[in-house]
Amino acid sequence: MRPFTAPGWTLAALAALTATVAQAREEHVTTRTYVADRVERFVGRPGFQSTIAFAPAERIENIAVGDGSGWQITPNRAANLLFVKPTGSSARLTNMTVVTDRRTYLFELRNDPRAVPAYLIRFSYPAAEAEPSPAPAPAVIAAAETVVAPSALPLDRMNFGWTMRGEKRLFPDRVFDDGEAVYLAWSPDRALPAILAPAPDGRSEGPVNFTARGQFLVVEGRHARLVLRSGRDMAVLEGAAAPGEPPATPARVAAAR
Repeated sequence: MRPFTAPGWTLAALAALTATVAQAREEHVTTRTYVADRVERFVGRPGFQSTIAFAPAERIENIAVGDGSGWQITPNRAANLLFVKPTGSSARLTNMTVVTDRRTYLFELRNDPRAVPAYLIRFSYPAAEAEPSPAPAPAVIAAAETVVAPSALPLDRMNFGWTMRGEKRLFPDRVFDDGEAVYLAWSPDRALPAILAPAPDGRSEGPVNFTARGQFLVVEGRHARLVLRSGRDMAVLEGAAAPGEPPATPARVAAAR
């Protein structure tokens, strides 16, 4: 039996397909060199979610968005990835600042329904920055955690009267506010949902500015209502009761229904 030899046109087609796949990957997955104070342009496309990857040793501490209407921005549990997507045509041109424990990143966010969607944007770093900073001593860590512990907040300013409704798997384990910020906590084995606030028009939602402090995500500002989303699942948090009540937990909310 004569050995099979693929026709020349078949080999050419395979080569063309391989080149097309490689080109598509290059368009959807990119690596950018980190430069301090440089504004990184991000172009999102409705219907597509993009991942921004920071250094494995970095941890996101704060995210601030100029006008979050129409944008959904969520960190992963390890706080070294950021998931970004425009939720529709209402996503406006705006800026975003991401502060990690090592660097500050500046982004310009654009929404373009004709753009080639970015699936993954990762950063590379100059050799001088490649090695992570030495870990702080245990005493320093303990001191930092003491600063952000809930017990450090005056009890008479803490409002535990938050109610939760919707998809229970999105409910935080703890939620309260102090009149200036809302504190949310999920157990380490749970994925974080997107945390959104209703826009003034009441017809859309946008991401909130928050800081990661110990086990808590601290949402800046006063909020009577927050929306949690993960895919098509949604939960609503509403705060209205007087200070001094027990913390709102999924079990407590379910019992109150």
